[in-house]
Amino acid sequence: MISQIGAELRSKNLKPVYFFYGKDGYEIERTTGSIKKYLEPELADESDVGVFGGGSTSIEQLLDFCETYSFVSEKRLAIVKNFNLLKFDGRKYNKQLISYFTNPAGHTTLILQYDDATFPDKEPYKTLASLGYVYVARTPNFDDLVNRVEGTAKNAAKRIDKHNAELLVSLVGDDRLIIEMQVEKLIEYAGDKTEITVDMIKRSVAPTKQFTIFDLVDKVLAKDKPAALRLLDKVMNQGEPALLILFHLNRQFAMVINIRELLSEGKSDYEASAELGIQKWQLDKLKPAARNFAHTELAEVYAALLRADIALKTGDTDEKTIMFTAINEILI
Repeated sequence: MISQIGAELRSKNLKPVYFFYGKDGYEIERTTGSIKKYLEPELADESDVGVFGGGSTSIEQLLDFCETYSFVSEKRLAIVKNFNLLKFDGRKYNKQLISYFTNPAGHTTLILQYDDATFPDKEPYKTLASLGYVYVARTPNFDDLVNRVEGTAKNAAKRIDKHNAELLVSLVGDDRLIIEMQVEKLIEYAGDKTEITVDMIKRSVAPTKQFTIFDLVDKVLAKDKPAALRLLDKVMNQGEPALLILFHLNRQFAMVINIRELLSEGKSDYEASAELGIQKWQLDKLKPAARNFAHTELAEVYAALLRADIALKTGDTDEKTIMFTAINEILI
């Protein structure tokens, strides 16, 4: 399981090769980031971190990077996105990969991200498994999320009772990113206190339930007008400020526009993600909206958001009326 890598790194048990597969792309990216952070003291130059796209990389390019010594760093890190797209069918390429996996370069850590939930039961993957380099990232269940909350708090020298961790997950939902945001907020809220209490959770998390704003934005991006209006009513009845809702809508639509432009320029998903400063799973989440909203529609969206912003800051109209009008104008 990919979750055991954290403990392996804490015990300084770094492997030369990691093969990640499974449904949980967020956890794969997160763990890749943890390995990179672990190696940072030994990566003196940016050129010693190679990020390769499976669809645009050859076996020769990858192995050349892995086997070449750095002039300035003690280590090198190679990350292959979408390893399943790397073309190496045939005995020659399988032999090259198997040879490397069985005798990897000691100065390089190679991370292979395989974008599929099913482990490929063939070579060179069988060799990877036999060497103990394979880790699956399955979708976390409720208990996994609770354990993550407890672990995050512990890493910040805080304690949260299991029942309180369960309450937090129940309030926030199963979005790991939002859970981590809420735990970080609670850690800051606790200040010098070492324990995160149920009262802190009720005061900090329950009244805001900011995750419902993300749900609202998701429904707007999906052009689900009835659901978006229902969630807008729910969010505003919880007391969320209209300007905060508007901020999130503006930010996500700005990202959608940037994604459209970058992909139309021929950038790959990974190039676009890097340029926007987001993870690929975030790009994947926003790409349908980039397809759903035409250029002319996005112009109308921005006009509607601008009108709402001006009305909220200068007018006497009820905030809920302004926001319902904006959503109706966005989702005509």
